[in-house]
Amino acid sequence: MATGYQGLDHPPPVPGQPALAAWLARVVAILNGAVGGNLNATLGVTLAANAGSTVVNDPRLSGTSYIGFCPLTGNAAAEIAGGGLYVSSQGARTMTLAHANNAETDRKFLLLIIG
Repeated sequence: MATGYQGLDHPPPVPGQPALAAWLARVVAILNGAVGGNLNATLGVTLAANAGSTVVNDPRLSGTSYIGFCPLTGNAAAEIAGGGLYVSSQGARTMTLAHANNAETDRKFLLLIIG
């Protein structure tokens, strides 16, 4: 089962094996990173040009995920200021962003995914 955290995509080794210590060290490193603010909770997205929506797929998404938007370009900031950017649907591993249909190719965002 993929966890979304690099290095923990496999179940732990059988107890007593030397690989268990290495796996536990990766768990500790991930937890220490989370305490330090490295939550593995962001995703870069560029809105589709000449379309009114953009589909985003990520294993961390759920039907109840909170999605925060951080514009990375002037056109992305203008998209937010225009009031038309929103999550029109979301589910397990996917969501759809509704937005203005224009030819801009640099509407780049950093999304925050919580939950």
